Amino acid sequence: AALPAGPKVVLASMQSLEVGPARELFTTWASNPKNLLLFTDMGQPDTLARLVMAAAAAAPQAPDVRRLHPNALQPSHTHAPFVPVTMRQRVALVGEELAVHQQVQAAEQAEAAAARVAASVAVPSSMGWSAAGS
Repeated sequence: AALPAGPKVVLASMQSLEVGPARELFTTWASNPKNLLLFTDMGQPDTLARLVMAAAAAAPQAPDVRRLHPNALQPSHTHAPFVPVTMRQRVALVGEELAVHQQVQAAEQAEAAAARVAASVAVPSSMGWSAAGS
């Protein structure tokens, strides 16, 4: 459902922006220079949040607004830095895809069970024996 027009505040509990609704909102709202992303701390290394912070810090800024948002008080021709984001979504398998997945899972389970049986039947070779029935 679309949100009503007007200002909004989003408090993201996952500071990394790696998962959750905050990541989706970020990808939706990041292209609008009127929006502001405010981090309360540095977040974890190697996360989208750190990538955004590094890109914003490297963006050209007017000398008198270095401590403000990268887009604050900048000329309209200046754009916020581009940060590539990959969105992933789980989708339930249905129909033929589900049947194939279940067949693969059953085959893998049968193979693992056979390997466990073979391992339990084998006798240590240090005693000069081999697998039973050999």
